[in-house]
Amino acid sequence: MKKIFLLAFSAVIALGILCSVDFTSLAVQSENKPKTQFEGTDTYYSFDASTKTLTISGEGATPDFDSDNKSQPWYMWRSDGSIQHVIVEEGITSLGKYFFYYVSAEDFLLPSTLTSLGNYSMSGVNSLKSITLPQNLTTIGNYAFYYSTTLESVSIPSSVTSIGTSAFENCSSLNSVSFEDLNASLTIGKRAFFACSSLKSITVPKRATLSSYSLGFYSASKGSVYKEFVMNVYRDSPAYTYAVNNIVNYNIINEMEIKEGQSIACTYYANSFDDDMIFVFTPTVSSEYRFYSSGMVDVDCVLTDSNGKELASHDDNSPDDLGFTVDYNLNAGKTYYYTVKSIRSTGEFTVNLYSKEIESIELDIPAELSCDDNKDGKFDILSLIEGREITVIHKTGYTKKISFTNNMQCFDMTVSYTDDQDDEEWLCGEHAYTISVGEYSKDFTVIINHSYTATIIPPTLTEEGYTEYTCVFCSDRYKADFVKRTGVLVSGKVLLMESPDGSHPHNLPIVNAVISLDGENITQTDINGEFEFYAVSDSSELRIFSDFAVDRVFEFAYDENMEMNLGDISFFHLDYNEDGYVNAKDFALLRGIYGEYPKEVYDDFITVDYNQDGTIDYEDFKYAKNFFTYGKITESIYD
Repeated sequence: MKKIFLLAFSAVIALGILCSVDFTSLAVQSENKPKTQFEGTDTYYSFDASTKTLTISGEGATPDFDSDNKSQPWYMWRSDGSIQHVIVEEGITSLGKYFFYYVSAEDFLLPSTLTSLGNYSMSGVNSLKSITLPQNLTTIGNYAFYYSTTLESVSIPSSVTSIGTSAFENCSSLNSVSFEDLNASLTIGKRAFFACSSLKSITVPKRATLSSYSLGFYSASKGSVYKEFVMNVYRDSPAYTYAVNNIVNYNIINEMEIKEGQSIACTYYANSFDDDMIFVFTPTVSSEYRFYSSGMVDVDCVLTDSNGKELASHDDNSPDDLGFTVDYNLNAGKTYYYTVKSIRSTGEFTVNLYSKEIESIELDIPAELSCDDNKDGKFDILSLIEGREITVIHKTGYTKKISFTNNMQCFDMTVSYTDDQDDEEWLCGEHAYTISVGEYSKDFTVIINHSYTATIIPPTLTEEGYTEYTCVFCSDRYKADFVKRTGVLVSGKVLLMESPDGSHPHNLPIVNAVISLDGENITQTDINGEFEFYAVSDSSELRIFSDFAVDRVFEFAYDENMEMNLGDISFFHLDYNEDGYVNAKDFALLRGIYGEYPKEVYDDFITVDYNQDGTIDYEDFKYAKNFFTYGKITESIYD
């Protein structure tokens, strides 16, 4: 009896060592742990003692811990009930080795950003019954759930491509393993589900590759399998070969859920061409769908509803392609069955399903080109699109990305490019080209930008300079880079002075007064007494004069604003008899209009219609009273 007790006690101790049970951890963690960074990473942990929640946050991959696990910050209280809940926040992409090793939490919330579970990352988690693996997870590492003896069920997302060695080995309570996509391509490693005594059956994806002892075994040394274990397999799958070679019980299945956009490869062998293959589809959006096959296996198809009512059927597309095509309007939420049957033909074929109704096409290429890109007057837009990613968006919301090649096939639809350059010349500006997918077409815009040569036009005295740009392709022109003209515009108005103080209340213009700049006559006043001219910056003296007045002289100051208005300039101009006085005697000379003076005098001297009635006559004399009649005319009057 004593010997039996010792053996039993030794077994318990051995099991404790094997399972790394921490006998030193006796005190429950009762204090909060503040947010703390894992060294060398952008990830953190914190602990809320009141809710018994361990939270992992940050960005990227968490660190790896050592196999002795003492590097875990929660090592001393991981298995004593301190941690009941684990939350891994969005942003974490990978859980490192031994990360949650033997953490006895009841539930783990994993983020959608998680793509990898590291080796031993959740091994020995013995309070967890089920776990939801995120849809972006691709890798379940070696020993990831090893000896997680309370785990009862797990669903493998369609994104998973690898289940590592011994990933679920010795998960003794595991009784349900499901794969979200039975057409998934993934590798199931050695002993991945070894010694899972509660796992009685499993349906294996059609394209899953299995390794030695992956499923059904409880002893590798003896090659023993569970007698009650059954594999559900497709006849043309690696799992079927695994079951046959390892003498594992199996059932042949011929039904598979198919999703929009899927292409599923099938093979008929000599011992299976009488088998039916049934594809089950439940659309979420009502639309016209196409189910079709391609390949050289002679098959036909019958579409039925959930009550078995035949809706449509088809056998051959053409003698060159022994596949079928079935188009039908399917209602959202209803389940339909596509039954495919070989017509006593062997070989490979592919079935496909998609909505025929396309909502849009998206294309990411440069929207602008230079006119220099033309070759012999044409623009090779097609070469820019070749190899680019095109996104085809169906009415149902399904999106397919393809790498474009002109006249390629997307499912059984032709994808092509067209433009109108054969009908019209593309000049600079906006143009459209068309991408077609099957019956759907969409116009895309490309802008052809000008390419200019520059011609410099220098400034002149009166005109500003600029650079003229001319497109080498379409001759479009524009001016820019303006430079100021070299001359400043000078203007003013010369009026008749009516008193020595320079006033000119009647604003009577002086006509034909000469404007001189630095000794050179530039212009004359017009009939309104106005003048304007252009002067250069080194000009210094402006002079105004006539035959019957003392000259007016101004110091010229160049204006950088390029315009100088000198305003009204008063000027005495009526000493016709040249006696040094401006008085009524000068107006007497105007009597030449009555014959006292010859007409040529009139032509030479009478130049102002003072009362502005359109004629020069006696009426103009009355203005004599407005002019000063005393004092000699000298330059001091101007001063």
